[in-house]
Amino acid sequence: MSNKANNLTDIETKGFTVIPHFLSTKEIKLFIKDINTQVSSENKNYNLLKVADGVLEKISHKNEALIKQVSTETSIEPGDLRLSAFYLATKLGVNFGWHSDHEDYFITQHHYNLLNFYIPIVKPDPKQSNLTVVPFDKLEKIAPELCRKLVGYGATSFMSDQHNRKTYVMDDNLSQTEVYDLNLDDIAETPFLSSGDLLLMRGDVIHRTQDVNTERVALSVRYHCSKDMLNMRKFLAMGYTKLRFMLNNPTYYLGVLDFFADQLVDLSVVDSKLIDQTDAKTNSFNLTQGMEGQWILYYIDGAKQRHLIDMGSDVLKNIKSKKIDDLTDYDILRIKRNLQPYLEKILLRYDIKEDIFDKNFSLGDLISFVS
Repeated sequence: MSNKANNLTDIETKGFTVIPHFLSTKEIKLFIKDINTQVSSENKNYNLLKVADGVLEKISHKNEALIKQVSTETSIEPGDLRLSAFYLATKLGVNFGWHSDHEDYFITQHHYNLLNFYIPIVKPDPKQSNLTVVPFDKLEKIAPELCRKLVGYGATSFMSDQHNRKTYVMDDNLSQTEVYDLNLDDIAETPFLSSGDLLLMRGDVIHRTQDVNTERVALSVRYHCSKDMLNMRKFLAMGYTKLRFMLNNPTYYLGVLDFFADQLVDLSVVDSKLIDQTDAKTNSFNLTQGMEGQWILYYIDGAKQRHLIDMGSDVLKNIKSKKIDDLTDYDILRIKRNLQPYLEKILLRYDIKEDIFDKNFSLGDLISFVS
């Protein structure tokens, strides 16, 4: 597919558009220099390279001007918050199958207003190692019900059965799967991008890595609207896949948990009770149950550093099925013995009023708190 410029209204109808030569030669060289000095992020879900803030500021005016233009010409709300920025390098293992983005959705809970500035920086061949995308207008024609579900949604994976021409749609928020009679490759498009070209796409767009035949490095910068609201119940509702994402990127999600805990304290709905009387200055555990019965466990060490712990071991599978109020002394003992036996521990129980989970908070407040 050629890379001629599309209309910005394509972001509404298709979910993406291409703007050739978005970066100047000077700006491309600046990012190449930055790539050579960067290290991998702490996020263990993928091998991503960090981006220097100072380098990003060099193009922030250009990004913000385009966001303003998009909000003027489309129904997308202006993205005044920069959520994340990183480099994706094929030589570091970036080779994703069909999906819509996960981690931003876990936080923002709505992807229609998320704009992803995807810009190849190192790009040996315009026809290789691109992103293959599924246009929403084509998806609507062959699967209108699925299209309606996916507009604004995220954190979804897709697996095609080429023989039977079926696609398994896996909602990775709650670990639920549906099957549809379609093949995404039949309607997919692959814009051919050169270094400095911009693929501007919404966060809900289905996409995959075209191939890893070349050593491509791309910049991805994501923006969202600070006025969008997020819900505590949605954040805590999770299946196994979402839990795994959290465990592999603990700093990111602990900040969100801190934000919600802070709101609960402000609203005077938290009654914290010690189940095990231990010196409060020592290491401690905190156990939180999500709405779908999953457990999130983290401990605070002596230096007040917080660490998420996987509750997925067979030893704890019976405990995971219980509500907090149903935990016995023996259950608590098993938690202590099997997770971190060398720590002195406190297990905190939060008695939280059910309806508080339905209160909404602004994304802008969350990002300000975490930052």
